[in-house]
Amino acid sequence: MSSSKDIDQKYNLNDTQAQEISEEQLIQIAVNFHIKGEILEATKYYELIVNKGIKHPSVFSNYGAIAQQSGDLNKAINLYLLSIKYFPEFPQAYSNIAVIKMNLGELEEAEIYVKKAIELDPNFANAYFNLGNIFKLKGNFDSAKIFTLKAIEFNPHYEQAFTNLAEILKKQSDYKNAEKYLRKAIEINPNSYDALLNLGLLLFNLENLKEAEINFNKCININPNNPKAFSNLANVFYKLGQLSEAEKYGRRALELNPHLTNCNSNLSAILLDLGKIEEAEIYARKELEINPKASNAYLNLGNILSLLMRTKEAEQATKKAIELDPNFADAYFNLGNILNSFSDLDQAQICYEKAIKLYDGSQRRYKAIGELGKLLTKKGDYKEGLQKIKEGFGSIVFDHKRSKMHIYST
Repeated sequence: MSSSKDIDQKYNLNDTQAQEISEEQLIQIAVNFHIKGEILEATKYYELIVNKGIKHPSVFSNYGAIAQQSGDLNKAINLYLLSIKYFPEFPQAYSNIAVIKMNLGELEEAEIYVKKAIELDPNFANAYFNLGNIFKLKGNFDSAKIFTLKAIEFNPHYEQAFTNLAEILKKQSDYKNAEKYLRKAIEINPNSYDALLNLGLLLFNLENLKEAEINFNKCININPNNPKAFSNLANVFYKLGQLSEAEKYGRRALELNPHLTNCNSNLSAILLDLGKIEEAEIYARKELEINPKASNAYLNLGNILSLLMRTKEAEQATKKAIELDPNFADAYFNLGNILNSFSDLDQAQICYEKAIKLYDGSQRRYKAIGELGKLLTKKGDYKEGLQKIKEGFGSIVFDHKRSKMHIYST
């Protein structure tokens, strides 16, 4: 019998001899092309095999996987169903259908298929991983954690499972263990873009900006054409106050993907702090073209319009941010400032009080308390107002000669 290498070189789908070789050789050729990443050639041979009426579970599964990756989900499902029809004990087909159903949001059907895969193979790590994903999407994080750990039990080197487990633990606010499992994923695969990116994001949220920066730079070294790490590095430099660096990385992210979620909005905020107000407005509006429900972009737009003295438009944009996110503390605070400037003191007071309640534990809460205090003194409530100013801003010193009050932060 010819070797698989000889067959690959000798036969091509356009050659009539391809019709004459054995079923085993055809399958071997298709699988070899698939393994080498030569998808067009693999597809030709899988199609020939199916058209010849050859029934083999790996052929249906592999050909279905190619269709799935190309976005032809109906064809993929039909191929997986053929696999189930002729090989009802083949668990991979059930698991593959579950993934498609999950991505389509058909979670109940997905759960049925993946549980059947586990029933057929109780040691099927990938099926447990998929079931964990389904429960994660359902918001059942306890079950998601159980089944993802089960996947790791059957495959202790399952890098993606460790990364997914970390995401689940983040949802449960277990940041310590989330970090531990992300580091385990990176230990398994030091070049895992997803694990490095997620660790960077976790460290960013934990205010460990320097290590977050290191992880995002590693991502860029692995894949310099993926905009996500550039966008997140922009956020790191913005938080560090290095605005020129933040601008550079934000612009690079948008060069790579002009429609990357939140990237236009983030660049807008950076440009605003750099004093590039007109350009900041352009990027805020670009974000809203891409994502009309981006509350943060409306907040940025409101800030920009306030600085441009277009206060009525600023009010409308800030109110839209609140409409989209009723718990958006910054938006209530900004709206309080806008209404205060209109001398609509009663409504401004309501906004400040709402912001204070929503900030709950944040340092920004004190600024809102201080602004509320200043507003109360405007309304003539000096006792309460001065108490709030002191609570929010710190020391108060009166200049009796000029009849002015100076507020000093402590």
